[in-house]
Amino acid sequence: MNKKILLSVCVVVAVLILCAGFYLLGNMRAVQKMSIVTVSPAQLADAMKGDYFYSNYRENTIIVSGQVGSISNVNGVRQITIKSPSSYQVYCDLAATAPTPAKGTVVTLITEGASAIRQPGGVELVGCTGV
Repeated sequence: MNKKILLSVCVVVAVLILCAGFYLLGNMRAVQKMSIVTVSPAQLADAMKGDYFYSNYRENTIIVSGQVGSISNVNGVRQITIKSPSSYQVYCDLAATAPTPAKGTVVTLITEGASAIRQPGGVELVGCTGV
């Protein structure tokens, strides 16, 4: 009977050690891949247009600067369009705490690439805050 209990305890401990190892390896990979990139609105728009946005920016914090082209309210969320020479648009959904910039002003915004949403004519950046 004691051998069965000892074997059960050893199996549980081995599983816990294995799970902790996988967690630490995953955490290490995630931290190594984290980076902050500063890009132009055209780079973001072209990346979504060329279908390489997520492969380039998914694991990045994005800093983007540009001129506010328009301000709108989309489903209760303040959204600005950042001017870009690309045929695709860059939309930024402002975080609840972010101030609303005036049209024509130059803004610098920060957001996470993983939260971006593909739109038919551009890229929608979610949760943008000012730098």
